[in-house]
Amino acid sequence: MNALTAPYDEALAWLATQRPAMTELLGRLVNIDSGSYNKAGVDAVGTVLESVLDDAGIQHQRIPHERFGDCIQAHLPAHADGVGSNEYVLLMGHRDTVFPDGTVAERPFRVDGDLAYGP
Repeated sequence: MNALTAPYDEALAWLATQRPAMTELLGRLVNIDSGSYNKAGVDAVGTVLESVLDDAGIQHQRIPHERFGDCIQAHLPAHADGVGSNEYVLLMGHRDTVFPDGTVAERPFRVDGDLAYGP
């Protein structure tokens, strides 16, 4: 194992062990109607993600929005050994979909082999 690729190989190996949990989480998220104008649905997706952050011990806060889904801001602490203490990673995403309410009932999440389907 090359010293430069070792951390990446280790990360990929760990991710491979997480596939069932990641697929289960994906199913939970996809099976929530969360169209862009469905604030309750987008916030429900946020609640699921907040539970994942809680389980991982990751500090987070919800920033309310009156009309659209609330924002979620999470903070990872620096490593105890100081590694990464001066590094920042910004991950941004959205929790809304383009699908109208009721789409989940018509096309719920399903896995067929290595492919996952749903709205």
